[in-house]
Amino acid sequence: MDSFIRKKNRIENFDYASENSYFITICSKNRKCIFGKIKNKQMTCSDFGNLIISHIKIFNKTYADIKIINYVIMPNHIHMIILIKKNHQISISRAINQFKGSISKEAGCVIWQKSFYDHVIRDEKDYFRILEYMYDNVLEWYYDKYFVEETLESYGDETSPLR
Repeated sequence: MDSFIRKKNRIENFDYASENSYFITICSKNRKCIFGKIKNKQMTCSDFGNLIISHIKIFNKTYADIKIINYVIMPNHIHMIILIKKNHQISISRAINQFKGSISKEAGCVIWQKSFYDHVIRDEKDYFRILEYMYDNVLEWYYDKYFVEETLESYGDETSPLR
């Protein structure tokens, strides 16, 4: 019987602390719609969504050379473009793990999936393609690969978001 082999999601021998822009997607645990709701093509953040926004501001004040320059919060995931301005001691993985950990700590529970998706932005054309995808994501929510029917159950009780 073949065992499952997890696909490597990082570029081999790439320095993820190097000066680059990165497109990051992080999903909520079990892809529960706990960050907010989309109605009439408008995203309204829940308390968890607003917590993410406040931690983006904290993140940008904490790191001098690493910045979240664009982000879009969706009901069950967040897209971000992160810029590392110069080679840094902290890799993108470590920065994301600290970001996720600080939010979960304040929330009082783990609200994130285990890993995250990243894409190294190669050039200006790639950057604008990703930016368009991010901002169109709210408009195209019902066709999104992370879409789940937003019901009261999937939105969850914020005192216990992941049961």
